[in-house]
Amino acid sequence: MQYEFKIEGRNQTREFLNLAIYIVSFFVTWSLYVFFVQKYIGQNHLLLFSVLKIGFVKILIWTMPVLLYLKYHDKVNPLFYLKLQGNISTGLMCVIIVSCFYTLIGLVQQYITLKHIQFHVISNIDSWINVIILAGVTEEIIFRGFFLQKLGNVFSFWKANYITAFLFLLIHFPGWIYHGEFTFMNINILGIFIFGLISGYVFKKSNSLGACMLIHAINNFISLSFQ
Repeated sequence: MQYEFKIEGRNQTREFLNLAIYIVSFFVTWSLYVFFVQKYIGQNHLLLFSVLKIGFVKILIWTMPVLLYLKYHDKVNPLFYLKLQGNISTGLMCVIIVSCFYTLIGLVQQYITLKHIQFHVISNIDSWINVIILAGVTEEIIFRGFFLQKLGNVFSFWKANYITAFLFLLIHFPGWIYHGEFTFMNINILGIFIFGLISGYVFKKSNSLGACMLIHAINNFISLSFQ
């Protein structure tokens, strides 16, 4: 992936400060939603909102501000900037390789844990919409499409990729803590960080955010299927 421009001097400092403010605002907003708002949404319409609320809120908090920032602050075409096309052949090759890798990891982990292999058919529409489809789209737009490229204007690619992967890991913490799932024994912190690095590298090689979205969706599908 080649970044279109590098920002120098005062403009670089201003760009970094703007990004830092955006990141802090995003994390604070999402944390406030997770801890104080989400439990009140859809109390009278549980079936509908169990399917729609997380996906809708992620679009509202994660995706729309990115598109508006790019369009009105940076004055660029958001879809072009986010690289939703890129090198199709390289992107598909990356998708196949990474998906096979994570499938193998899932099989090995399940066999070690359960001593046998079993595959669950995912019939829950909530899982399909929020975990498999929308998670890949919304999370890749803000982390690889936006944060990684913005950090890449200031740092080298690998430094930007490590920072982005760390931020990607960090955004999972509010949900884990809220649901009482945050322990170093049952949460694959290292695995999520590594996934962030891999996704960033795929973005660099394929120049395609679409490839990252597809890998993310397949990874989530594999995780649910082997549970």
